[in-house]
Amino acid sequence: MRFVWQAALTEAAAYLDSMPESGPVAVGGWTPETMDAPTMALTLRREDLSLRFFDPSHSLILPAQANGQNIRVVRPAILPLDPHLQRLMSPWEQDRGEFVLYTIPANSEIVPDIPFGVDFGELQLAGYDVAHGCATGEACTLATYWRVVEATGEPRRVFLHAVDGAGATIAQDDRLDAPAEFWQPGDLFIQILTIPTTTDELRLGVYDPRDGRRLALDAGEQFVVLDVAK
Repeated sequence: MRFVWQAALTEAAAYLDSMPESGPVAVGGWTPETMDAPTMALTLRREDLSLRFFDPSHSLILPAQANGQNIRVVRPAILPLDPHLQRLMSPWEQDRGEFVLYTIPANSEIVPDIPFGVDFGELQLAGYDVAHGCATGEACTLATYWRVVEATGEPRRVFLHAVDGAGATIAQDDRLDAPAEFWQPGDLFIQILTIPTTTDELRLGVYDPRDGRRLALDAGEQFVVLDVAK
């Protein structure tokens, strides 16, 4: 399967090479660490294409718009988007055979159902969607929206923890599927997080996986509390 989606991205790269538009492009399905050198060389042939990367099964990144440019996202057709992300992106989907292209006009945007707007320093939590479930005691899937304020290039993880009445973590999902080393200020990434049970208090935040240090809000808190249980 890996050969199939690398071939699809080679075709997508050839398409992007032939297009007159410059600017950023989000590429789903791989990161440079998982590509062979010839495919990487082909993809990076144009120096005016600033690339972002994401795993379509759990995330999406939308590069910051500049100078009225459209946002372009490509992924291999064999690697589908998470169902919630697919619903968000379907208005701009173009089937190109081996790959799928999304072209989001400069005057369009994707916004969360539940806006938040709190800053963790280098990242702003823009809000979230309840993608599936989240009734008390049931599994919960959230689509969390994050705006890059400062691109440090340092590794990060987003966490969603369900805690009990004593503050103990009883379920969690810690992940990041849009590598931070490629972020640029203004980028928006959506991270899907799923936990097997929902409690009255869900904690959402960001940390450095190298040492566990959490990013803090201006007031010093290391997470925000989400009350999604019904």
